[in-house]
Amino acid sequence: MGFPSMVVANLGTKAGVLLVGTVFAAAGWLVTHTVENVVSVPTVEYDIDVSEKDSGRVAVTVRNLSQDHKFSELEFLLRLPVGGSGKFKKGAVDPIPPAYSEREITERNDFDISYPAIGLHPGTSLRLTASYSGDTIPTFHIEPAGEEAVRLLAKGYLTWIIRNEVEVLFGFFVAWAAIVIIALGKMTGGGGNED
Repeated sequence: MGFPSMVVANLGTKAGVLLVGTVFAAAGWLVTHTVENVVSVPTVEYDIDVSEKDSGRVAVTVRNLSQDHKFSELEFLLRLPVGGSGKFKKGAVDPIPPAYSEREITERNDFDISYPAIGLHPGTSLRLTASYSGDTIPTFHIEPAGEEAVRLLAKGYLTWIIRNEVEVLFGFFVAWAAIVIIALGKMTGGGGNED
């Protein structure tokens, strides 16, 4: 008998209800603890889209995952290898509403394009785009000029949990409440034996 089968079979008992409650409490604590641990340092999520690499275009979406930190001196960089055959042609910042761009990009040279993130508020996003020549894909970097520390995370399951913490915890609560209602029905309806 597997663990899920054992839980369902004992759902109508006090021990089963306690076990389910403990599992959901632990899962909720784990989500909350993980999110608080990650966002204790100002955090930026990035997602690089190289689907247009054959046409010489790259796009990076950045999002401020911090709950209370506005980035005011952070700079995002796209770089091509120095001495390689590639060169940047142009770049742009496309704010994703409700974000806005307070300053135009600065082109450093043929191998770097910098995107200052002046006023990147919590929860806001920017899409950084660039066109380039050559067959080498640009790399993404940050320069935290004046910032204390910045955590840079690639888009993935962890950043999804951070962005959707409230919804995840609410889902746990709804599932827990449904299981408790089923267990109470089993206990009061004679479907289970009480210990």
